[in-house]
Parts: sequence; structure tokens; C-alpha cells
Amino acid sequence: MQITIKEAVKTTTAENNNNEAAMLRAKLELLEQTLQKSETKFNNIFSQSKIPLFIADNKSRFIEVNQAMATMLGYTVEELLAMRLPDIINNSDTFNRLQEELKRKGFLYDYELTISTKNDHTIDCAIIANITYDISGAITGFHGSIINVSSQKKVESALQESEARFRALIDHAEDGIMVHDLDGNILLANDQETRFFGYSKEELVSFKMSDLLPADKLQDHKEKHWDNLEHGKSDLFETMVMNKNGTICPTEVRLCKMDFNGKPAILAVTRDITRRIQAAEALRDSEKKYRTLFENLREGVVISDRNGKIVFANDVFAGIIGYTVEEIIGKTSLDFAADGYREIIKRHIVAQRNGIVGHYQSNYKHKDGHTVYTAVNAGPMFSDDGEYEGNIICYSDISYRVKAEQERELLLKDIQEVNKKLEQSNKELQDFAYIASHDLREPMRKISSFGLLLKESLENTLDEDQQENFDFMVDAANRMQLMIDDLLSYSRLTTKAKPFTHIDLNEIISKLNKVDLAERLAETKGNIVVPKPLPPIHGDPTQIHQLLLNLVNNGLKFHRPDVPPVVTIRAAIADTNTVKVEVSDNGIGIAEQYHQQIFAMFKRLHSRSEYDGTGIGLAACSKIVSRHGGEITVSSTPGEGATFIFALPKGSYIEE
Repeated sequence: MQITIKEAVKTTTAENNNNEAAMLRAKLELLEQTLQKSETKFNNIFSQSKIPLFIADNKSRFIEVNQAMATMLGYTVEELLAMRLPDIINNSDTFNRLQEELKRKGFLYDYELTISTKNDHTIDCAIIANITYDISGAITGFHGSIINVSSQKKVESALQESEARFRALIDHAEDGIMVHDLDGNILLANDQETRFFGYSKEELVSFKMSDLLPADKLQDHKEKHWDNLEHGKSDLFETMVMNKNGTICPTEVRLCKMDFNGKPAILAVTRDITRRIQAAEALRDSEKKYRTLFENLREGVVISDRNGKIVFANDVFAGIIGYTVEEIIGKTSLDFAADGYREIIKRHIVAQRNGIVGHYQSNYKHKDGHTVYTAVNAGPMFSDDGEYEGNIICYSDISYRVKAEQERELLLKDIQEVNKKLEQSNKELQDFAYIASHDLREPMRKISSFGLLLKESLENTLDEDQQENFDFMVDAANRMQLMIDDLLSYSRLTTKAKPFTHIDLNEIISKLNKVDLAERLAETKGNIVVPKPLPPIHGDPTQIHQLLLNLVNNGLKFHRPDVPPVVTIRAAIADTNTVKVEVSDNGIGIAEQYHQQIFAMFKRLHSRSEYDGTGIGLAACSKIVSRHGGEITVSSTPGEGATFIFALPKGSYIEE
């Protein structure tokens, strides 16, 4: 068969279109899967973030908030989702300005405002927000985060006070302050400098630095310090200086380049460190004691200088990160930081330089490559003069605890997944039991009814055996119907459960006497005894009624021959939350080996010719008590009756 070129092209085009459609569907499926993963990842990050996050619509109503934000404001997530952003901002004008600024710029960064918590406390916050748009470009709302900066405000306030004190300290400085030009001509000197060198101000400002320093020392200073100074940078060193009376003093000198009267000059701050040298000698004498102490601590200890370099580390810290002490000395803590933790450590180092003690968790990289989790306590060290000298840091290895927590979370997740499956399975079983028992009632009722009708219509035509067979059939149908009714009641304990409420047990006992068990009480000449009024409880009224009905009915049913049954009910407050209930009878009793078995479904200890029933009653009692947070047990001796004991939630109107 031959086809035309036009038909071939048409066929090829159709095939290409089909292939392109298939490829497009595959791409769409891949994009949808990627979107779902991205959505799941976003939801996890949003809910688990420690940063307070929110999403609001264009009416400023919260449509998403995370737990961190709810915790910061003292609300639950559900409470915040019923609120608007203006509800937590103290001032309506502030909110209006915020809205206008956000609409004008499209975003906000560190916009400061005051927010009210649930308990009416106010906190200083900074909001970061961005407007969100739909595909058409219309504004749909905005999202962002609200950061509590109250602590930062306090730190800033403390810093301002510190700066004011520092300026006052400069004005009344005890250090010698001198300014000289690049040729060494002294241009300025303060009173402390005159006292230090023993010259008057007039003498000093007429000198050159060569008058105060030997030629070799002066040349050394110029090469090492003066010529290498840059604006904004300082140089600190120690040297020996001789004053006017010939005394040589150990001196600390700090140099920095500055402009003085429009010309480059050098600012020199000098300090007599004689006492420091003496203290250093004393410190060296006691260093052995402290080193011994640090070496025997169970925590890793590190001391760093003002530049962050480690000058001391004990063996415990070396063991934590797997290096020798020699390999650690001279490095910084940043050199051992695990990926992603360098910035965290940097922030804490800056805070410690400002006098703030740090308590935080940080991860470090072990020499063999694995990550070590540590709890860090770090504090700054200052000289007697208040100058920052470095940090002392204590490390505790909490890797085992972190890993245990991670394993616990994984295990908890697995357990939750299993519980979810079990709950679904239980629901399916309960639904099946309810539907099956409900749908079986009508056919069994028809079997029983039509069996009786058939028996009556054939009454004079059946022989004795046939008559007996009909009786067996009708009796079996009736028993099956009774069993279905009991099974339906059992399934309704879950499917038809009602909310807990206040219950008067005395009213239930009165109803059992007058209505539910009146016929059986008369038939058996039995009696229900309540020695003392029963305290109220908190529970499902229908189920508690069913519980007491089943237990009292059993006490009346399983009585000894020729002995009228007596069922005694006692109840007393067990603790602040529960009421202990006892239902006792004087019946035939239960052998000890059956004390656990009797609460199983369909478990019977006697034939139907002796005692009626389906064996579901006590199983229902166990399930009711379990739903109310308790456990039912039995105490019994054959021939001496039985006592059923259980606890129920205490009612809210009990007088203590």
C-alpha cells in the first residue's frame, strides 16, 4: 500500500505532537513533585524556625504564624490566627505609618516599633516585611518576621553609658598623653605625661622625641612603629623609658596616626606598667596552681588573648576536638568551628569584647572529621584598668546528649506514624463492627419472626422432632440478635461517645432501682445498697450509666441459690483528680484464674442454661473505664461474692 507525501507528513506530525505532549506531561509531573517537596520544606522551616515569622493578608489579618512568634507574644498559634497585626501594635498611628512605608517601598528592614504581649507587657521589636503580589500584580498581603530587640536596646543603652564614662575617663585620664609630628617635635602633653617624665609642659613641648629616647631606641621606634602607622590603626608595645631624674620605668606605649592642626601627627599614650610587671611576676608564681586546677577540671577550658588567639588550653578541651594542646595554642576558636558556626562564634566574640557573658551551643570539627556538639560558657577578661584582655571559655561535650535527642525525635516520629496507622486501623475496625452489627440486626429479626410464624402455621403438622428443631432455630436467632445488640452497644462506646460533663452517681443508682433493674430486683428479691452518698464525677453520662448498669446487673444475675442478691456501691475521693468506686455483691464469686479473662470479649464462665448473657458486658465496662483514664480490677473468692474496683475523674463541685 502506498501513501502520499502529504499523508506521511501528517502522520509524522501527529507522532511528534504525541511525543511532545508526553514529554510535556512528564515535565509537568516533575514540576508538581518539585513544588510539593518545596512546599513541605517551606512548611517545616516556617513552623520549626526559632525566628518569629508571620504571613498576613491585605487586611492585615494573620493567616500563618509560627510557634516562635506565638511564644514571644504569649499567645497560642490559634489565638494569633484570629487576630490582626494592629491588635498587637500599641499605637494605631505607628501601624498606619508602617503600612504607608511598606506600600511605598515594597519592603521594610529593621523597622522599629513597640508591640504588646498577651499579658499587656510591651517589648521593643524590629519588623522585617515584604509585600506579596498575585500573578496580576495585585497586593495580596505581606509576610515577614518580628524580632524582639529589647535586650539589644538594653545593650545599646548600656553601651552609650559606657561611652559616656569612657569620654569622662579620657578627660581625667591617668595615662600620659602626648602628640608629636612625624619629625619627632612634641606638640602636646597632658599633666599625667609631665608627672611621668618629670618635666613641665613647657619643657616637653620644646623637646623633640630624641631628647627623651636614646638614638638607637628612637630609630627602632621609627622603623617599627611610626613609619608603619596608618590612619585609624594603632600600635601597642612595651619599652623602657628614663625620666628626668634618671629612673628607668617599664612603659606601655600605644601609638596611632592622627591629624593635628591640619598636619599628620602621632598620638602617644604612655602608661607606667611597673605594677603590671610586678603583678605578672606574681601571676607566674600562681600560674602553676591555676594550670593544675584547669588540667583537672572535667570541662574543656580555653583562654584567648585580646586578638582571639588561644594562649591556654587544657587536656580536656584537646581531647574534645582531638588535637594536642601544642596544635591548639596560637590558633583561634574559629579555626576549629564546624561548617555554619563561624558566624555564630564571631557574634559571641564581639559580644564578649563588649563585656557580655555568653551561654550558647556551638559545633566544632574533630580532627578526624566528625562534628562535636558543645555547650559553651564564655566570659571576657579585663585588666585592673578595665581594658579588655581576652576571654576564658569553658566547653562541655554534649554530643551524646544531642545524638540521643536526635534519636529520640526519630523514634518519636516513628511512634507517631505507627500510632497514626493504629488509630486508622482501629477506626476502620470500629466502623466495621458498627456497620456489620447494625446491618445484621434486620435479617436476624426476620429469621426469628418468620420462624415463629412458620412454627405457628405448621403447629398441627409437625412431629415432636420437627417442633424441637424449630424451637432450636428460633432460640439461636434470638440469641444471635441479643449478641448483635450487645456488639452494637460495644461499638457505640467509641462511635457514639459524648463529651465529659458533671455526673451525679446517686441519680444513676436511683434510676437503676426504679427503671432499668426494677423487674430483675423484684424477680430476684434483690437490693442495691449505697451506705453513703456518692461523690459527683466528671465523665460521659451515657457510658457511666451503662457501666453501673452492667456491674449491678451482674451482681443480681450471678447470685447464689436461695440467697437474695445484695449489691453494695461505695465511692470515695482517692486524690485531687479521681474518685475510687467499688461495686460489691454477695453472689457466687469468681475463681482467681479468671480475674483477668472475664474482661475479654465474649468470655463466659457458665453455660447459657445456668445464666443468660453474651459475655460482652464486662468487656464494655473495661472499655468505658479505660476511656475515662482508669483501669477496672476484680477481687473475689468463689462462694463469697465479688468486688469490682475502678477510678473515675473527680467532679468539679466536690467540697474539699
